[in-house]
Amino acid sequence: MKIFYTTLLLGVISFAFVPVEKLVQPVDLIFVEGGSFVMGSFDPSIESDDDESNLRDVTVYGFYISTTEIQQGLWDDVMGYNVSTVKEPTLPVNNVSWFDAVKFCNSLSIKQKLNPCYSIRGEKVTCNFNANGYRLPTEAEWEYAARGGKEGTLTLFSGSNDPFIVGWYKENSNGKMRPPKQKLPNQLGIFDMSGNLWEWCWDWYAPYDDAEVLDPKGPEKGTGRVLRGGSWLYESKTARNSNRFYTSPNSRSATFGFRIVKKVG
Repeated sequence: MKIFYTTLLLGVISFAFVPVEKLVQPVDLIFVEGGSFVMGSFDPSIESDDDESNLRDVTVYGFYISTTEIQQGLWDDVMGYNVSTVKEPTLPVNNVSWFDAVKFCNSLSIKQKLNPCYSIRGEKVTCNFNANGYRLPTEAEWEYAARGGKEGTLTLFSGSNDPFIVGWYKENSNGKMRPPKQKLPNQLGIFDMSGNLWEWCWDWYAPYDDAEVLDPKGPEKGTGRVLRGGSWLYESKTARNSNRFYTSPNSRSATFGFRIVKKVG
């Protein structure tokens, strides 16, 4: 709060109190160069689900992505409240619905004087992918980043074939989510894309087709929005790069969080 001296009358100083908008901490973003990759489960010996077994060739444009899941300190700065089940500024925000996440993206964009990506009318949400604000990653962007983009190799998890060194999941989490950057990043320097929290993506869920696709954004409608990455409560196999999960965009869970992306330019 700033204090401005306004008048001096009969020896009495009058003050005007002008509220100052709380500063929003910066988002740590990393550039992901565009490129092509094979989306889906590539190893038939792995226990994969049917909805990840239909491989498809995908090309995505370059984008920026947050190096960690969105933390509670930033969420609270932007939204003014904290929905998390365990409240600690350095922990990721959890217990968020898909709608909570897209509203956060718009609010953060506005606070940073960027153009919001989302138009929200009740439960109808459209995305302007040309806007310079923040948004959720598409499912293709998420998997491409998890695999390490152009720097990546065909590992099962984000940055390794060994889930223990890159993620938190049922077998090693001791039943709780963890602060970011406690495990190794992937080839791009992105943390916790395998485990810790399921991460909301933009897309409505649908089975893959096997056509070659340019920068896919999912179907125009559906009943569930996609989450990726597994969580501290689920077995390590769910934290594989190709594993898919979906639920109602209104759903909240102690295992749900998100990270954000931004267009180039």
